[in-house]
Amino acid sequence: MKRFLIIIFASLLTISCSTEPRKIHYGLDVCEFCHMSITDQRYGTEIVTEKGKIYTFDSIECMIDYTEESGVKAAQQLVTSILNPGVLIDAKGTFVIKCKAMPSPMGRYLTAFPSKEEAQKIIDEKGGEILPWDEAFKSF
Repeated sequence: MKRFLIIIFASLLTISCSTEPRKIHYGLDVCEFCHMSITDQRYGTEIVTEKGKIYTFDSIECMIDYTEESGVKAAQQLVTSILNPGVLIDAKGTFVIKCKAMPSPMGRYLTAFPSKEEAQKIIDEKGGEILPWDEAFKSF
């Protein structure tokens, strides 16, 4: 009987692991890296591991630093586009600009955009550098 209960419990744990992202609770959630409250809905980011563990961050730079320091393996990396605050999108396919005229929460001036065209509009107007997500993640 005891063995049967252990098997059932282990099965439930396996079934309950989800790799689905969750909405960031701005003003309540805390950044996994810098431990500051996540308040700016234009910059929240999230990592979901293969086992379903979720790490939230107040900026792209905190997510990058945490990933480098911890070695955590992400099943998904999600960012918030400045064009749609509070809504997480898959980081793959996004573009990141580094623009001194657009300060981000941790001061590295990194902002995500859903398309190269949208990011280019800001670069044309305010200056800066633009990189696809994968390159930005390695460079910044």
